[in-house]
Amino acid sequence: MPESRAHMDFVEKIYSYIAENVSERSRGFIEVDSPDSLKKPQRTYENFVPDVLLDTEDYLIIGEAKTANDVDRNHSISQYTSYLRACDCHEGNCFIVVCVSWDTFISVKNIFRKIKQDTGSVIRVHILSENGMEDDV
Repeated sequence: MPESRAHMDFVEKIYSYIAENVSERSRGFIEVDSPDSLKKPQRTYENFVPDVLLDTEDYLIIGEAKTANDVDRNHSISQYTSYLRACDCHEGNCFIVVCVSWDTFISVKNIFRKIKQDTGSVIRVHILSENGMEDDV
């Protein structure tokens, strides 16, 4: 199923954020699920495919773009939980980046707060929106 333009824009925003926050040496290892990318993200051990992935000895950074109709679906909640577990198992610098529309920003923050509270995860989740809002959970 082709992704929406909004979803592709969110993926690009995640890629840019990650590229700005890792070493220059690591940027070449960023995998992006986009039509023009030669390096697609690998499946996680729980069989999910993130939109953006940097998995090296130094970093595990998982990026997930969610449009308004996908933010709180059961599949999305399972992805979020799985990505937190994957980061919990990694010994390097780990965090998750999620990009959503401004009108779902608070909902996503609350979803991640609940998952982190339920699982005891201390992994940083950085949330971006298309209009420049940013926050950590």
